[in-house]
Amino acid sequence: MFATPIVKALRRKYPEARLTWVVEPKSKDVVQDHPDLDDVIVWDRPAWKSMAANRSYAELWRAFLAFRKRLRATRPDLTLDMQGLLRSGLVSWFSGAAVRVSLGPQEGSGVLTSHRFPTGRFIEDMSAEPKLMAEWLGLDTSEWALDLRLSPETRDGANERLRAAGIDGPFILLVPFTTRAWKHWVERRWPELSRALRARTGLPVVLAGGPADREAADRILAADPDIVDLVGRTSLAEAVAVAGSAGLVVGVDTALTHAAHAFQRPAVCVFGPQGYTRAPTPMSRMVCARELPCFPCKAADRPMVCGGAYTCMELLSVSEVTGHACELLDLYPA
Repeated sequence: MFATPIVKALRRKYPEARLTWVVEPKSKDVVQDHPDLDDVIVWDRPAWKSMAANRSYAELWRAFLAFRKRLRATRPDLTLDMQGLLRSGLVSWFSGAAVRVSLGPQEGSGVLTSHRFPTGRFIEDMSAEPKLMAEWLGLDTSEWALDLRLSPETRDGANERLRAAGIDGPFILLVPFTTRAWKHWVERRWPELSRALRARTGLPVVLAGGPADREAADRILAADPDIVDLVGRTSLAEAVAVAGSAGLVVGVDTALTHAAHAFQRPAVCVFGPQGYTRAPTPMSRMVCARELPCFPCKAADRPMVCGGAYTCMELLSVSEVTGHACELLDLYPA
């Protein structure tokens, strides 16, 4: 998501170039309608994983060969690996491009690149990395902003989901779920926050997430049945559209929270012990967990001082998050 501004920057620098983006299926809908992209190639990695799990190795091999052929048919002069992961490095390698630039390669992917963006990970500001890499490449970053494109069908689908759930006006969106344990705020605080926000604003509160978040969502909904449940009921693109139409988004460090910035929606972002991403737009207010002496603890890389208690997140109160939310709504009424 933070890499999306590079499309316009590349188009300004190379107006005649053919620009192709490789994505997984869940991300296709937020880039496929971008007017500056010539092509979007979908790597169906979930299907590959299913083939491997079912030991359908011949089918997997055919899928790989077809994918590699599709990549090489673009005959790229340059690939930009904006993730720096092993899987994205492999895609870059399989493309056959002679020049393969990687953003902070990890997981051993550096051996698959020809050029590395010469800096480490910015724990204090992950959103800065793509922009800094673009500047290093000599691109104009003066108009750098998140750039998600949604089709009319996607927007209509999101609106239909909201109407079916009884939402036909301004609402607050809660995004409590992510894949990293240290990014989670205390679960019991979300229903408390929902009740506090409804009491202070009179706005309905909607809960968003994917199918994998169902169990945690059910616990939150059990504690506050008045929350409107959209968890697992939208595609990723529709969920992004929902975030883009919310009066306010309150969430953890995850894609849906950041999607608010792309559509100039105010957002309260609850971040944890590994550091935080600064707001890429002035409408955003970042709420970071307490910066204790151990902050940032880089929870993924070494044992935490708190032993996994996430003390900094525990210290972040409902009243503090509610206060930031109401302050933003005063500045930018829903």
